[in-house]
Amino acid sequence: MAEIMIPKELIFEIIHYFPLKTLLRFRCLSKQLYNEIVKAILRPTKNTKTQHKLLYWDNNNTGLCVADFDDHEISTAIKLGNPLTPNDRFSKFCGSCNDLLLLSSTNQKHAKVLLWLLDPFTMEKKLVIPCPVDYYNRHHQVSNNNSSFGFGYDSINNRHKIVLIDWVDESSYIHWNQVWVFHFASITWTKLTVPHWQCHKTINQIGVFSDNALHWLSCSPIDEVVTFDLSNEMFVKLIPSVPWKGACFPPYSRSLHVLGGNLVMFQVFLHHFKLSLALKNEEEQYTWITLYNLNFELHPYGIETLLEVSKNGEKLLLVTCSGVFYWYDLEENTMVRIDSLRVPRAGASSCEKAAFVGKIVHHRQLTDQCDLMVLN
Repeated sequence: MAEIMIPKELIFEIIHYFPLKTLLRFRCLSKQLYNEIVKAILRPTKNTKTQHKLLYWDNNNTGLCVADFDDHEISTAIKLGNPLTPNDRFSKFCGSCNDLLLLSSTNQKHAKVLLWLLDPFTMEKKLVIPCPVDYYNRHHQVSNNNSSFGFGYDSINNRHKIVLIDWVDESSYIHWNQVWVFHFASITWTKLTVPHWQCHKTINQIGVFSDNALHWLSCSPIDEVVTFDLSNEMFVKLIPSVPWKGACFPPYSRSLHVLGGNLVMFQVFLHHFKLSLALKNEEEQYTWITLYNLNFELHPYGIETLLEVSKNGEKLLLVTCSGVFYWYDLEENTMVRIDSLRVPRAGASSCEKAAFVGKIVHHRQLTDQCDLMVLN
C-alpha cells in the first residue's frame, strides 16, 4: 500500500482550526510547528471577515487619524478632524469593545473630563453622562490622572458597561477610593460597595476586556492583575501575578492586551521583551505561559507597548515612547520602522494616544449595540 504524504502547508492550514488547548499540546514537536501554533493562537478565526483600523491623535491634538490595516502593511493615515465638540480636547483612549471606542476629553470651558463612545467606522459619537463621584474635598474631581476606566460587555445580561475606579493619593498612601459602574440600559451610574477592595496600588492603565471581565495591571512589583466581573459587578482574584523568570531586574514597562481573543501581557526588560498568554484550564483557573521571549537590536527602553498582531500572526505592531511605529517580524526577528505613522508624546503615553479596532463586516449601528440614547 502506497504511503500517503500530507503536504506540510496543508498540515499548517489544518492546525489553525484546532481549539487553543489542543494546539498547546503540540508546541514542543518542532520550532516551525511552534511558530505556526502561536500564529493560530494570536490571529482571529479564519472564517471571520473583519476590517481593522488603527486610530491615533495627531501631533497637535486637533484631529483623529485613521489607517487601514491588513496582513502586510498599514495604509497612509487619513486625518478626519476632531470628532468631538469644538470645546472638548481629546485626552486618551479609555477602552474598546465590540468595535466601539471609549475615549475621554477635557472640556476647555469647564475643565471637566467627559467620556465619549465613538464608532470609528461611522464616526458616530455619543456623550456619556458625567459620573457623580463623591468629592471628599473641593480640589478633587474625576480626571485622567486619578481615575482608571474600563469598557466591556456583560454577556449574561447582554449589556455594555463602563467601570470607573477613582482614588485620591496623598503622601504615597491612598486614603479612599470609589468604584462606579455605568449601565447603558438605564443610563445611570451606580456606586458599588466593595469593602474588600483595597486599592492600595495605583492602576494607571486602561482596563482590557476579556472573558466577560475587565482587567487592569496595577503598578506593583509583582505585576498584579486586577479583575472586575461585569456580570456580578465585583472584583475577583482570577489572573495570577506574572513571574519574572530569569530576570535580574523588573520589567521597564508592561501592559495587558487582547490578541486573537486571548489575554496577553507584554513586558519589556533590559535586553529583551516577553509576550505571555493567560491560559484557562478545565478548573477555570488561569496560568501564564510564554509565547515569545525575544531579543531585539533597538534599545528596549524605546519600546513602550504592543498595539496589535498582524492578521496572519507573523508580525507585531509596536510603538515607541516617542510615538514611532514598528513592525516586528516574529520569524525573521527584525524590526521595520513605519515612517508614515507617528503618535505624539505630549501629555500621555503613546499607547493612550493610539487604539486598534477590528470590525466585523456585518456591523450594527451604535445605538443598537449599546442601548444608548442620544445625550445632549
